[in-house]
Amino acid sequence: MATYDNSERARIRAVLIAYMKENRSGVPWLHKLICAAERNLEPISLKTLQRVLVGKTRVNDDDVGVCARFATRLPNQRMETHRLADALYSFYGRDPDFIGGVYRVSTGEAAISELTIQFPPNSRQSYIVTERATGPLARVHDGSLVFTGSAMLAILKDRLMRTARVHMLHLNHDKMTFYGLVYDNGPLASGGMPYQLFQTTLERIGNAE
Repeated sequence: MATYDNSERARIRAVLIAYMKENRSGVPWLHKLICAAERNLEPISLKTLQRVLVGKTRVNDDDVGVCARFATRLPNQRMETHRLADALYSFYGRDPDFIGGVYRVSTGEAAISELTIQFPPNSRQSYIVTERATGPLARVHDGSLVFTGSAMLAILKDRLMRTARVHMLHLNHDKMTFYGLVYDNGPLASGGMPYQLFQTTLERIGNAE
């Protein structure tokens, strides 16, 4: 039987809460999805699932395992993303400033994507980020952003192709915008280069839900 320590339980809880928020739905909706995924009328009771999501009382490992299996089946590797966030924070050890929000990513005068930066529900140590392309290729990346000192580093993975995308960002205090570089080795709209490297600017355009 698998066992789950407190940090793994926190990751599972954060993934499920984020999934509900993304779909603007509640615990009963999530409970139905988990039951369908397990092909079982009730592998975990609604009340127990609520206890897992609140996290104030310790739920047995069998019930946590049901939630873990569902979390790992989600299409954008959310469990991997949360593990990455924890690992990057441990490596750099820098507490982040409060920069959460939705940012327009531009190279030159052209907007290329929108980057959503937000804390996971259970932590204020590093950010979970999602980047959605606004160009001809409908690409979505998931990953984590951490502070490395005077700069910020975001490491992401293409949701479909699983290729890398990396942002290194600095804050322009005068204009309150970010500037930096983005590296991408994913599929290109045209051309034969195996990677792209762009200078970018980020402008805040909204709040992260």
